[in-house]
Amino acid sequence: MGQSKSTTQTTLPQWQQDFMSGTVMPQAQTVAGQQFGQYGGQFAPDMSAYTTQAGQTYGDIAGQDFNAQTMQNFDAMRGAVLDPQVQAMARQRAIEATGNEAQIAQAGAFGSRGDVYMGERDAAYEADVANLMAQGYGQAQAATMAQTGARQAAAGGLLGAGAAETALGGQQMAGEYGEFLRGQGYDTSKLGALMGVGAGDYGRTTTDTYKPGLFDYMTAGLGAFS
Repeated sequence: MGQSKSTTQTTLPQWQQDFMSGTVMPQAQTVAGQQFGQYGGQFAPDMSAYTTQAGQTYGDIAGQDFNAQTMQNFDAMRGAVLDPQVQAMARQRAIEATGNEAQIAQAGAFGSRGDVYMGERDAAYEADVANLMAQGYGQAQAATMAQTGARQAAAGGLLGAGAAETALGGQQMAGEYGEFLRGQGYDTSKLGALMGVGAGDYGRTTTDTYKPGLFDYMTAGLGAFS
């Protein structure tokens, strides 16, 4: 028995052929001939000046001589507060010493007894001065710690401001790079749209072909002997 076989052939209408050859193909050739477009912008934002300043501040703090700063604060405190107090104490001591010497003379406490009394009075004065200086030095140390803490807090604020500025710069650069990529792909996307319009299945013709079978060959053989 013979077999029938169908074949399909697609034929584009003339307007579609003209569209493909006159519009799509030139656009495809343009896209194919484009050179690689290198991005000319930055990929990472510059370090913020605030961040740089914060780093310098932290570096200064790390290299700070705590004792030298404390002595500087102590010297400033001595000139403004401690030395005037010591001078006032010295004047008061001199006044008291005059009265004490008169009392010693009236009591007849000359020699070793008088020396012991005056020695105790001098020791008490020196202890008062030493205690005053120790308090001043402690205050100078506290001032140094407060100054260091203030500088650290300021550096932390600068870091925060620098991070915000850098983040904004990064967002700006990401937008610029995204716009660059969009521009690079514009012609390709337009070509894809044109291909979608011009590549539809608008025309089709179908033809049938016949292939002889065994029965056909037998019939032909019998006819030959008749």
